Amino acid sequence: MKLIDYLEAHSPPSLVIRESPTREVVSNAVDGHRCPELGEWRNFWGEIQAIFNRFKNREFKALKEAREGFLWNNRLHRNVSSGRDVQLAVSNIVGRPVGEILGRVFGIDAGFGDARVTVKVGDPDRVLFALREQPDSTTGNCIFFNEALLAIEVKVSWTLDLKNLRALYNEELRDARMATDNTGQSELLRAVAQVYAYMVVNNLAYGALTTYDSTYFFHLFEDGGKPRFEVSPEVKQEDNGYRSLVAAFVGVSARCWLDLRHSPGVPGKTQTLVSGAPKPVAANPKAQAVAPDQNLFKVPVTVSLDNGFDLFTESGPGLDRCFAEVAVTFERFISRNLASTSHGSLIYGQHTKAVILKVYDLSSADISRVCEKEIEIHSALSLLQGTHIPKLWAIGTLWGLFKIIAMEPCGVPVPTPPSLEFYEQAPKLISAVHSQGVVHGDFALRNFTVSEGNKYWLIDFNSSRRGNLKDFQREQCAADEQLRRMKAGYIIKPASSITRTSKRATKL
Repeated sequence: MKLIDYLEAHSPPSLVIRESPTREVVSNAVDGHRCPELGEWRNFWGEIQAIFNRFKNREFKALKEAREGFLWNNRLHRNVSSGRDVQLAVSNIVGRPVGEILGRVFGIDAGFGDARVTVKVGDPDRVLFALREQPDSTTGNCIFFNEALLAIEVKVSWTLDLKNLRALYNEELRDARMATDNTGQSELLRAVAQVYAYMVVNNLAYGALTTYDSTYFFHLFEDGGKPRFEVSPEVKQEDNGYRSLVAAFVGVSARCWLDLRHSPGVPGKTQTLVSGAPKPVAANPKAQAVAPDQNLFKVPVTVSLDNGFDLFTESGPGLDRCFAEVAVTFERFISRNLASTSHGSLIYGQHTKAVILKVYDLSSADISRVCEKEIEIHSALSLLQGTHIPKLWAIGTLWGLFKIIAMEPCGVPVPTPPSLEFYEQAPKLISAVHSQGVVHGDFALRNFTVSEGNKYWLIDFNSSRRGNLKDFQREQCAADEQLRRMKAGYIIKPASSITRTSKRATKL
């Protein structure tokens, strides 16, 4: 089957909007006035066509006609009434043929996935990512991990009109820069700013904003030491052939893959696109979200916080004021679940401080509440900061979208099996937290660290809450039982942030 025939057979159908669709708005947390102006991606279709040229007249046995399963899937997801429905339509109606072409024509094992297993910071609605392998420097074995290619924000067409996006965005951006606050910013400006923010913090060169009916692709790169932000022409749902929505996603993804393979400093061998690879497209959900020992960015990136810090606890001459120029540098990724955690630095005035950075995406109301709760708990435990739990150095907001909590580094994860000192200090740490009226809520080995001199610390308070005497007794009993089992040769296996498996006991 020829590629053009496959594209025609899998043209995305029109969506059917049900009665009384839910009102969907772009998060008010996003502040767009710091974004750059949008330039025109002049040769967008020329670059897409160049990707397809070598494959246009070839037959691909691995490509099949539109099977009943595909057609049934399209019918299933055509009826929409919410943003969630549109996200599923994009992932299934568009994402499946995109993944098939990338895998069976270009040899790229790729697909649309959830943000928490594909990007290090933030929660874009969808991420187009590829499965990649890299040799482990310690064992020599290959480690598979998911590498993000595009951050995708999905909005709904009945509340956000994307026509003439570039002109309207640039006009609204100029108005926003003259305004005294961000309350009057339009949903279009916020939507583009959200894509831009996800691209910057995850070091992505490509992104997309779509309502399914209308889609734009973004390219972010440096030009003369300054960021240049370009946008493609509008890609409509009804476009077909090599200018269809599926073709555009495939072309941008393939170009991104080639860029990554030929970028200096990227681990792994340089690869080229392989035609007709017979392997099925199946992104590995158990793959790591980032390669081991890989920096959060290819090079550390410094970003300035909005209006300084909400909280700053450093002391000394001139350090008790809110800095106009405050920056954070993300340097080495650690882990992510509800929040993303990485090593980094605070830069304020002439000072630089090594910190642990915890980043929450405020576009989700639920995650925003978890973030506020964790900050409240840290405040309640202020007497224990620096002795039992990490000292909170600063709290700030980036682009209105990310809440950044900067904490004192407190050693490394506790090794397994832990030393005898751990069994002595862990109950004291929990008791100290209880003495301040707080239940930790997630007693597990992964929530302890150890620093020089075998000093242990209790970390991660996003499950914590205020409690009473019965709560403290219940948690203390559960902790004592868990420590007893660990000492006897058992350890609680941490729940994977990728597979979200339940906790279970595993024999050492």
